[in-house]
Amino acid sequence: MAHDLSKMSHDINQLTQQRDQLSNEINNLKGQIGRLGQENDDLKRQIEQLKNANQQLEQLNKKVQELTNDNQGLAKQVDDKHKDYMTLSRSNSGLAQDNDGLKKKVDELT
Repeated sequence: MAHDLSKMSHDINQLTQQRDQLSNEINNLKGQIGRLGQENDDLKRQIEQLKNANQQLEQLNKKVQELTNDNQGLAKQVDDKHKDYMTLSRSNSGLAQDNDGLKKKVDELT
């Protein structure tokens, strides 16, 4: 009987140690779960920030495209105006020659 009590006491000690180890593991896991929950919340915030940044980037891309289109339109207008200027310049040169010819005729007549 003393032997049985000694064995039971030994078994109780082993079970108590196992219980304590399991309790420590549970506490460690609870701590890890808490840290992982915080990391999850941080990642959710980062995802929201990235979504907002992506929306801003899309808006900027649209604005860049609008400005590019506007710039191309303005470049075409400048090109058209330059062509008009060149045409007027040639016309003006022709008129100046005509005017010089008329001056000579007037000078000849006078």
